[in-house]
Amino acid sequence: MLYTPSEPEEAPAEPELLSEPPEAAELVLRSGVRIAMCGLDVTHKAYFTREDIRRLEALGTPQAEFAAAVIESGVDIHRRYGVEGSPMHDPCALLYALRPDLFTQVHCWAGVECKGRLTRGRTVIDAYSDAKRTPNCHWVTGVDRAAFVEETIRLLARYGGQGD
Repeated sequence: MLYTPSEPEEAPAEPELLSEPPEAAELVLRSGVRIAMCGLDVTHKAYFTREDIRRLEALGTPQAEFAAAVIESGVDIHRRYGVEGSPMHDPCALLYALRPDLFTQVHCWAGVECKGRLTRGRTVIDAYSDAKRTPNCHWVTGVDRAAFVEETIRLLARYGGQGD
């Protein structure tokens, strides 16, 4: 199961909305299913620049041209927030499933706040404490951006009939 919460650096608890009902998300985290959490702190590092987008367009397939147009629309919006290109949130999660070697991760404990008045539905990551909780998720902490871009372009080339 792949899940993409937002940035843990911005708050002590993840601000992702798992509030309806958070108990269900907590049950999933306790289920024993292999879970990977890939937050905005990682997906904002998995971005496409305008140069990367031109490479997509150069593939010349309808799929690559469509992807390039969609990605292009996010470049200026995200630059205002300090991201050098258009973050690839969903493709980041998909590529983690296909190529986890492109990412760094920590096997750690994660939970969902179910009782807090202000924090209900927020995920909590405990990767570095001495609490000795049993790890239940793979928290993705980084991405090799260059390899991510190359693999994404390679896959889109294959999808359009140009790749290996």
